[in-house]
Amino acid sequence: TGRDRHLGKELWRGCRVPLHLQRKVARSPGSMALVNHIAWRLVAELKKFPRTWSFIDPLDIHKMGIPLYAEIVKTPKALEDIRKQLCRGGYSSVEEVVADVLLVFENALSFNPGESNYHNDAAACWQAFLRHAKQLPHLVQGTDLGRNADTAPPDIQRR
Repeated sequence: TGRDRHLGKELWRGCRVPLHLQRKVARSPGSMALVNHIAWRLVAELKKFPRTWSFIDPLDIHKMGIPLYAEIVKTPKALEDIRKQLCRGGYSSVEEVVADVLLVFENALSFNPGESNYHNDAAACWQAFLRHAKQLPHLVQGTDLGRNADTAPPDIQRR
């Protein structure tokens, strides 16, 4: 429809979404390609946030000398892992992507003490991500993003 074409053009503004995803959305706006695009855009916008630098690449726990990390964090996840999974088409819903993004920050909140910069950055990124996701209600109709966007990060302090 005309609305979908206009929406498609609006989606690409200021976002480096792979061309193959852009083409899939243009051909079939209601497809999983649109889900991937929305997720890609959310993650891309989050990576622009200045406090995400420590959450982009997976941690090398041996190189960093933090062997306890594997005992505390059972499902490690980084934003780059999410980007790669998006490229493979490994998500079937925006909610799955949101859950993985929040897992990145939940892991940091779990591992790092409450007064650390990593803990504070994770809490700030959590809130920034949900605020940004909530600004896209027309793109995520039928999801729980609007309801969860006011959720504060969990106050997890295990160390």
